[in-house]
Amino acid sequence: MNCWICGDPATTREHKIKKSLLVALHGRGPYEGEAAVSHCDRDGEISGLQGPDSKKMKFGPNLCSACNNQRTQQSDRAHDELVRFCLNNERRLVKEEAIEFRLIYNTDPKSSSSRLYKYFAKHLGCDLADCDLPIPTDLRELFVAQKPKSRLQLTFAIDLDPVGLGFAGFGIAGNGPLITTAKNTRTKNDPRYIWSSHFGSFRIYYWYDCVPDCTLGTTWMGDSDRVILGRVTDQNRPKNSRSEEHTSELQSLTNL
Repeated sequence: MNCWICGDPATTREHKIKKSLLVALHGRGPYEGEAAVSHCDRDGEISGLQGPDSKKMKFGPNLCSACNNQRTQQSDRAHDELVRFCLNNERRLVKEEAIEFRLIYNTDPKSSSSRLYKYFAKHLGCDLADCDLPIPTDLRELFVAQKPKSRLQLTFAIDLDPVGLGFAGFGIAGNGPLITTAKNTRTKNDPRYIWSSHFGSFRIYYWYDCVPDCTLGTTWMGDSDRVILGRVTDQNRPKNSRSEEHTSELQSLTNL
């Protein structure tokens, strides 16, 4: 398989859940005994996780070394800073229902926010490659042509479902179901997607060429220094029964 960003041979595997996030939540491992960590795969099978570098935590090879390191390393660091800030200030952010990026990236908030946006584009692109779904050209151009934006919009929300997430102390992180059109799964020429990732009580929604649900936060494309956090409820949680409200003939593809 070739790198989905540049087309060179793919030799590296990106983490589905960032190693730094797993370390922040569970330590460096091994995850044994009282420190055991469970992993639920795309088929719903639950198994133990040995450590943050487990192959279970990685996509298949779909990036070359240059793209996964030099080309996107600053974006990875911007995401690490976001996670660290959110976990350290979780209860305050839940109460205030807003994230101020200038408080995270106090030296260069504009450039760092743009790099964070590109991290989410990279994350989505790796998942699409892993699912053998078409990757929009404008996601590639964020890295290859240094375009500032794509049709990817993001929203940030709080999910306090006591069974699902809860505060960071519960140590839960992962990715939600990937949603696309039935036409796209058949013909692979209708790239519209809804996806999500989560850690602690925070959920980030990815809306590619779809109308975002405004109850799940204000839209963000790396170009503003503040986002209002939405609230996830049983009524607005994206799932099969609601997916046609977002775009036609949507169906869910489990991805983790």
